Amino acid sequence: MVALVRVGIVAALVALLSLSLTVAASAQKAFQRGDLADAAVKLEAQIKAEAGAVTKPVAQLRREADAAFGRNDFRTGLQLLGQIATVAPEDGGN
Repeated sequence: MVALVRVGIVAALVALLSLSLTVAASAQKAFQRGDLADAAVKLEAQIKAEAGAVTKPVAQLRREADAAFGRNDFRTGLQLLGQIATVAPEDGGN
């Protein structure tokens, strides 16, 4: 009877270990395309180059971009959005 309990505990531990290994393996990216990663880096560099030197804070840039889009001035609005992305690239709301 004790041997049966030991076998059950070992089986449960093996199942738990295999489950944790499966979860860890699935957490990795399934695929990654190098050409898309390179294109993203080039796009980011292009946006920064087109934005130029940014001297205004992000909040003011957002207000100006909203005002530009409200006037249907899409060129200015997009330039301001590029400046916002340059100043705060890690902000997902941009």
